[in-house]
Order: sequence, then structure tokens, then C-alpha cells
Amino acid sequence: MSDRSNPVICNIKLHVVWHTKNDLPILTLAMKERLIQILKDECASKRIQIIPGGKIGTNHVYMRVVCPPRIALSEMLRYFKGRSSRLLQQEFPELATHNLGGALWGSGYLCTAMEACAPGTIEDYIAKKVV
Repeated sequence: MSDRSNPVICNIKLHVVWHTKNDLPILTLAMKERLIQILKDECASKRIQIIPGGKIGTNHVYMRVVCPPRIALSEMLRYFKGRSSRLLQQEFPELATHNLGGALWGSGYLCTAMEACAPGTIEDYIAKKVV
């Protein structure tokens, strides 16, 4: 990915995974569809490229992205998790019944380069939340 304001070429493809708070299986089909749109909008506004192949489960989000070098990984995840948590909780009041304490997502995440990712790493993290 090239940023015209900076003559740097960056093409680091990343796996990114995060879970719902307390790993609760609370994401319905309607929530998943809305979450996809929120994440697409956020990526477009930040010039983050989405690579096909990700998925959203009832308790986790798995994305494949190329992030511009001007955005730190922690900042990218803050954008994704913060905005989506706020909007989903506003638009789906039934989430309040799960005692989330204002946070839809758990505090951690997995981020690894696609080229350096050992087979099974993503699946293990999704299943166990550990690497």
C-alpha cells in the first residue's frame, strides 16, 4: 500500500482477531451484518485495505488487513473495537442485557503477519484465546 504523502511502500498483510467481552456468543446475524458495514466504513476512512477471507463468529471477529505505515497496530484496533462497540450498543439495545459494562469487546487481541503465521495459530486463538 502506497501513501502519496510519503514515498514509503508498505505491504504487510495482517491477521487480526478479537473476542467479545467474557467471550460471550452474543453477535446475532443482524449485528454481524451491521458490524461488517461499520468495519468497512472505518477501513475506508483510514485507508486500511481489507483482504477477503475474514469472518465474524458469534463471539469473535477475524479480519485480514493491510494497514498504512502511519497507523500503529494498537491505534487500528482501537478504531475497530471502540467505534464498533459504541455503535452496536446504540443500535442494538438488547446488548445491555448481557451486563457488558459499556464494553462489547474483550481487552485483548491477536495480530500477526500473514506470512509469518504458523498453521493453526488463528484457529487456536479463536478457539482458546491463547497463542
